[in-house]
Amino acid sequence: MATKHVAVRLDEPTLAQVDALIPVLSTPWHKAKRSDVLRALIHAGLELQARGGAGFGGKGKKPRR
Repeated sequence: MATKHVAVRLDEPTLAQVDALIPVLSTPWHKAKRSDVLRALIHAGLELQARGGAGFGGKGKKPRR
């Protein structure tokens, strides 16, 4: 599978959230990088979307009132 490079611009609060996840994804033999965190978040979001979870286009469960 070929990989492609992409670039994103993130505001400071979002970047801080990404950075906060670096220790969660790090192991004793590999310190995670921002790209590792973003990749994991994308995969998790795509999986949630595929299962019909909350997402884009109004799909997913409606919020409880």
